[in-house]
Amino acid sequence: MQAVRTRLRVQRLVGVAACAVVVILALLRLPHAWRSSWDAARSGAAVSHQQRLLAPAQESGIQHPEVFTAAARLIPEHATYALVVQPDAKTSADAGVSWAYAFANSWLFPRRRAIYAKPGEWVLDWGVDAAGLPKGATAATEVAPRIYVYRDAAR
Repeated sequence: MQAVRTRLRVQRLVGVAACAVVVILALLRLPHAWRSSWDAARSGAAVSHQQRLLAPAQESGIQHPEVFTAAARLIPEHATYALVVQPDAKTSADAGVSWAYAFANSWLFPRRRAIYAKPGEWVLDWGVDAAGLPKGATAATEVAPRIYVYRDAAR
């Protein structure tokens, strides 16, 4: 009977010791894991390169900064484009829309921005509904809600 109790006590001690070793190893690993997570967050390693480039647009209040990358993909490099911000877009919840001109100049370079769209030129239209697109607009693509890239119809 004494041998059985001793064996049970030893088995219990081995189980407790194994759990203690696991807890100690986890506690020893914790500072390194916390430090590496902190460093990754500080360096921006958790986000893509494009998201880091678009961060200033988000910080300035532009709700859909992905518009600029989509427009850069759609508008040919040596084309001329016009950025049209509809009046209701300036008063909408997208408070950073006034920064759209500066970011468009940067993101869409070497494309040239015109003040007004001439026939055959590209348009980045901010705050327009599909029904509000000009008649004959070609290659119209909605790059974000109520934001379209299209080619103005040749008159």
